[in-house]
Formats: sequence, C-alpha cells, structure tokens
Amino acid sequence: INAEYGGPKMNYNLILSFALLFSSALAFGTNCGKPIYTFNGTLTPQAVPQNLKVAFFGDQGLGSNPKSVLEMIKAWGAEFIVHSGDFDYSSSPSSWFSLIDSVLGPSYPYFASIGNHDVTAWDGYYTRLVSRYSAMGAAQYCVGELGVNMVCNYKGLLIVYSGIGTKGNNHVQFIDSSFKSDPSAVWKICSWHKNQRLYQTGDKTDETGYAVYDKCREYGAIVATGHEHSYSRTYLMTDFATQKIANTIKSPLSITPGKSFVFVSGVGGYGLRAWKNNLEKNPWWASVASTDNGLNYGALLCTFNVNGQTNKAICEQRDIKGKVWDQFEILSTPSPIQGLKSECNDDWIDLQVSSSNDDLSEDLSTGEIFKSKSHIHVASKKSNLLNAIRFERIPLNQESKIKHVYLQLMGAKEGEGKAWIQINAELAPNSMEFSGNLSREISVRQKTKNYVEWTEFDGDLEGWEKREIWISPDLKDIVKEVVSQQGWEHNNSITFFLKGTGNREVYSFDQDRCVAPSLVIEMEC
Repeated sequence: INAEYGGPKMNYNLILSFALLFSSALAFGTNCGKPIYTFNGTLTPQAVPQNLKVAFFGDQGLGSNPKSVLEMIKAWGAEFIVHSGDFDYSSSPSSWFSLIDSVLGPSYPYFASIGNHDVTAWDGYYTRLVSRYSAMGAAQYCVGELGVNMVCNYKGLLIVYSGIGTKGNNHVQFIDSSFKSDPSAVWKICSWHKNQRLYQTGDKTDETGYAVYDKCREYGAIVATGHEHSYSRTYLMTDFATQKIANTIKSPLSITPGKSFVFVSGVGGYGLRAWKNNLEKNPWWASVASTDNGLNYGALLCTFNVNGQTNKAICEQRDIKGKVWDQFEILSTPSPIQGLKSECNDDWIDLQVSSSNDDLSEDLSTGEIFKSKSHIHVASKKSNLLNAIRFERIPLNQESKIKHVYLQLMGAKEGEGKAWIQINAELAPNSMEFSGNLSREISVRQKTKNYVEWTEFDGDLEGWEKREIWISPDLKDIVKEVVSQQGWEHNNSITFFLKGTGNREVYSFDQDRCVAPSLVIEMEC
C-alpha cells in the first residue's frame, strides 16, 4: 500500500485495480457487451512545453460547421484536441474520422470522452481511436478504459476522460486514483460529456451527480464538459454541490486543491441552442453565451505555460468568425492536499435493464404481452399499452438517504406532438421477474399510490431527439414507498409502470443491450 502512494515509482495499475473494487454503480451503456480496450501506458510526470496550445469542445456533428471549427483550431496552431463527447450524431465512425482526417490528418493528437450519441456505435469509435492513439504516439501516456475511465499525461497535462452518466462505473474513484498518481502535476483537467442542471444554461437535467465535479475540485482540476449546445464558465468555486463561489473575479482564476471552475463548450458544430429557465442568470456564471446573444460554433482555446510561466494559462472561447466570447487567465498552484475531502464520494448510482423479460408491454384491451421488441411505446396514440421496466439489485436499504431517482430512456425516433406519461411502480418488497407469456401479468400487479406525470413541459418531450437520452421527472417518492415496505432488503428488485398518450418510442433491451433503459439514483451525502 505504501508503495502505491509513496512517490513517482509507484505502481499506478495497482492503485487503479484497488479503486475499482469500491462501487457497483453503473451507467447508461454498461450492458453494451462490446469489447473494452484498456491502455497500459505510464503516467511519468512531464514538463509542459512553453506556449502549449490545446482546444476544448464537444458536440460536433458532420458538415461545414464542424469542419470550420477544426480549420480554425488548426490555423490557431493547437497541438492537440480534447473532445468532450458526442461525435458525429450519425453513429458513423468512418464519417467522423473522415472529417477529422480531412482537416487535421490521420495522426493528429485527438483525445475524446464518450457522449450519449456515441453509445450505439462505440465499438467502431474506440477501435479507430485506438489506432489513432498508436499512430500519434500517445498510447504510451495513457492508462485505463478508452474514453470511459482513462487518464493521460500528455505533454504535461494530466487529463481524465470520463464516461460519467453515459458509460462505465467507478468514475469518482477513478478520478481520485488518477490524480493521486501525480499530485504535484501543475495542470489537472477532467473531461466528460454530461452536466448537472445547474452547471449548464439550457434544458439538461441532473445527469452525473456532483461527486465527480467536487472530486476534481478537490485536486484543483479544471472541469471541461459539453452536452448543452452553448458556452458557459463559472467563477472560481469552493463547492460545486452547494454552489459555493470563492470570489467573483472573472480573471485570473487562481485554481488550487479545493478551488476550481467548470466550463461548457458544446458548440463544436451541431445545433446551437438558447438559454432556458433563466439558468444563465445564476450568480456563479462568469461568462455565458448562446443563440440568445448571437453565439456561433467554436471552441475554447487554451495556451499553457505562457512564455515560460509554467503555472499560467490563457484561454478564450473563439467562434469560426473570429469573435472572442470569453477570455481569461488561469494560475494553477498544486499545493499539498490536506483535509480537502469532498462531502460525497459516490452519490450517483446507475442500474440498467439486463434481460429481455425486464422491459415488456401489455395490451390492456386484450391482455396480450409483448416482449422481444426493439422499441417500447411509452406513450401510444390509443393509450392502451402498459409498459413494465424492471431493475434488479437495487443497492438501497430502508435507511438510505435518497435525493433523486430518474429513469433514463434513449429515444428510438423523433418525438411527434405533445405527450403525457404516468409512471408508478409495483408495490412489492421484491418485484419478481416476468415470464413474458402470461396474459395480463403486468396489469395484475399492485401499484404504488405515488405516481408522477411526465408531460411535454418536463424534459421537453415535444422535442425528443432520436438517440438522445431522456430523463424522467423525479421518482424519489415512488421508490421510497417501495423501499419502506416490510420485507424490503438491500439488492431487491423494483418494477416501474409507464402508460401514456401521444407518440413516444424508446429503445428496449432487445434493440441493443447497450441502450436498454437505465435507473439513476442520486444519494444524499
């Protein structure tokens, strides 16, 4: 144990193996069944080259706009790119890499985290990314599962690429172990795709938990995200979970263990968006931009080790027309970490449907059961379908402090018109598996008194995108009613029932286990 934490000669892979024992929390896409590529390089400390230029963005797409963003980045002289998820929006790895190669060439250093629009073709993306990392000579500097739980010390920047909220598990522990590998690194960065609602300015909901944000802050690491198609940057923060602002100085930002900031740059080329729900007015924002004030596609461009000052960086959010939307300096002081423990270590649990018998439907007029279908009609025009979605091994007991519970469903096609969906659960201390062939075996089960109604005003159902992950309203009270029953035990099962009007279809386990429905449980700390 002492060797693992004792100095530069420690065995990082031992630390990583140790960390992965702690949590059973899973994420959307955990059941993909695809082969996993793991890098086994080294994280030897490196000096940051003087005036090192790095570009950050997410949410790219195909066509002229993303090409223009890459051309701008190339003209600026970026030495590598950090892409925070959502590649081409077409599940076409060949098209995406053709775009990149056409501007940057096949060996340009290009690092990426998985996004929700990348899940269904992830095997194709990571196969090509592995080849690219080898071609650019970067594989030797990386450790862990590509784009999901990966850390690279490339050109002196220690960067974690996380799939939190999208794929994989043990993300908080991985971040902790990664930064323990080199606590003296001047520049530490966390990159992932998704957001918490309060750290974006659009209509995204809580999709990662705060623990990952605050674990990065604990080490003085910058948090880089995408997902929302706009730009925003916070002031220096001393606690992300409680939105504690260190100060309201826009520049410079003096990051140190316990203090950092987050930015969203989801404007890499696909579908710019407007502000929603007045979230752009939250007091922790140092800078915000969207279609409301004329934002165009672009990237955050950062220069590190400015003119030989190792701990200084200058960043600007620049668009493809040359306009600078935000400009600021960063001063990093990697002082010893003493007593800076986040309130939450693992507050985010994801569980995914794992069987064909765990997402099925019943025709209420005939009692006929439908399973092994690729789509679930969670809202149907005739309102005659009752859907059941069952999750096993719920890691809750009757004393668990539950903060929020959500269903995550991946849209199988574009939403059409308005919709209304009612969600409740089976009132049973341990929901038994369905056979899939007994008439009315869904409707016969007893339902909870608590229920929620999911309308077009919650999560913008009217605009469901294909292959977007849609988040239900909070199911906390429903789950508490189930868990409070006599006979409930840790790792028992819960079934949720969904019945609605309109036209909403989501992918089932039988479409691809990779996109099966997921249950998110956020815990109080």
